[in-house]
Amino acid sequence: MSSLDRTMFLEGMNSGYGVKEAVAYLQDQANRGPIVLAVSSKPGNPTDGVLIYLRKQANIEILHVPWWPLHERLIPKGEAPDHAHKYQKEPFALKRLHSDAPIFFVYPYISYPAESFVKKNPEFKKTMSFAKPDARHALEIYRAEALGRP
Repeated sequence: MSSLDRTMFLEGMNSGYGVKEAVAYLQDQANRGPIVLAVSSKPGNPTDGVLIYLRKQANIEILHVPWWPLHERLIPKGEAPDHAHKYQKEPFALKRLHSDAPIFFVYPYISYPAESFVKKNPEFKKTMSFAKPDARHALEIYRAEALGRP
């Protein structure tokens, strides 16, 4: 196997390692009560890997956030723009999220540093990290407690 294939499919940041564990963790959280799963528009793993398993699960409300990281706040105040899918740039409606549901975000692999994300979104804390074979990479999940929407 070439080193590029090994990096892309087995060891690197976009490999599927950690997706199974992340799905199990998020399903467990949803079994305890409703959750919101924020999904970036970055294609590929880990976002698409997690989304494909959880998009129609009970107690999991999907919030597509195509505005992030261009707009650094992940969750807007008040109503959130409702996008039918993560590639839709314009919302078709506004929606209210569960006011008492925690919000989870599977951090995508982009050049926007996680430290900047946390600085601009201080309500989010890293709650899980699933290591990949290349120790420089991990699938990370951030959580914010309910934001108390009306």
